[in-house]
Amino acid sequence: MEYIIGISRQNIALHPLVEHRLPQQSILNGSMQIKKEADNYIWIELCGPAQVLALAEILADIIIETMQIKFLMHEIRFSYGITSEREQCELLIETVKRLWKQEGKSGIERQKAEIGRRIAKYMLEESHLLSLDGIFRFRMQDYLACWQATLEQVVQEFILRREQKEFIKLLRYLVSMKDPGAEFVCIRLEAGEYVMRDCRGREICFEEYIWEEDSTREDRLVSRLVELSPEVIQLDDIQDEVLVQLLREIFIGRVRRKPEQIGQ
Repeated sequence: MEYIIGISRQNIALHPLVEHRLPQQSILNGSMQIKKEADNYIWIELCGPAQVLALAEILADIIIETMQIKFLMHEIRFSYGITSEREQCELLIETVKRLWKQEGKSGIERQKAEIGRRIAKYMLEESHLLSLDGIFRFRMQDYLACWQATLEQVVQEFILRREQKEFIKLLRYLVSMKDPGAEFVCIRLEAGEYVMRDCRGREICFEEYIWEEDSTREDRLVSRLVELSPEVIQLDDIQDEVLVQLLREIFIGRVRRKPEQIGQ
């Protein structure tokens, strides 16, 4: 049985990708032979249905390990306009990591097996001419939707982190430009709200302010600290490590924890 396999829309050299994946035994006994190549199409001779299934598995492997990467990188560049190569690689790696681990350690193998079954069904029941572009676009729409949704989530998280970094830089600049409004403050969580006290334990009060409905106690604390810009900020049994790290990034060198909390 002769099959013609090709790919036209992506800059992928199909012949070496297939050739390097052919089982050695099939090459030796001639049950799977690449006869010729032209315009990124290959003519391959197969002895029977077993070899068709084997070739379908090879093509599924190429789709997951090569075409998926090309597809995601194209989306990152042109759908999201990410131009930095470092950021492109960061987004690609995180997206692929999530996709390949979605179903546990064996998830990627199950994905390849399912795609291989779809390819084999097409080859055995419909045509001896197979375009990987067509399989990719028309018989894997559920996979493409999943890949796009995962990439969207990764990109949104990336943008949020980038905006947070820019906001922290702005707050750090504002703090550096202000004269300290206090030498020392101690922060405690009291009755569900962060409270600031001076070195004598007296609560530091601020002018009444109408906060946004969705503001959090962390938002209110950071805002008040930026306003006061104290020289030393002592955290008294504050367990929120995300908040602790945020304060350290904004008030560089000014944040400390009580001695018994050091190393926690």
